[in-house]
Amino acid sequence: MQAVHPGFRPIQFPRPSAAVYRRRRLTVLLCAAAVVFAGFSLLKGVGLHQLTGVSSGGPLTVAGQPVSDLNVRLAAEVTVIVQPGDTLWTIARRAQPTGDVRPLVQRLEAQRDGRMLMVGEHITLSLGK
Repeated sequence: MQAVHPGFRPIQFPRPSAAVYRRRRLTVLLCAAAVVFAGFSLLKGVGLHQLTGVSSGGPLTVAGQPVSDLNVRLAAEVTVIVQPGDTLWTIARRAQPTGDVRPLVQRLEAQRDGRMLMVGEHITLSLGK
């Protein structure tokens, strides 16, 4: 058994008011509702577009005009600046992030005629097949 100092009294904090308890309960309730809603949304696949009313099932539009009506051209050439540590493979992957880069690396090798890469050099890559 421990000896307790005769003058020892536990610290007593003032009891919070009823308004404080109501605010705390409301905050916990709102947080729990947000967690439940987020979990439900993830399970059901509800995305932000459905919450905002923007439809994702229709055709792609830009400023109300269908993309097929716009004069759209894809970039056929990309200019890359050689960085320290770059190889033909890393340059090709940077220019073409997806897919097989071997044909692009072969075109780069043929274009360079065996010359070394120099840091800061500008290389123009044609991405067309």
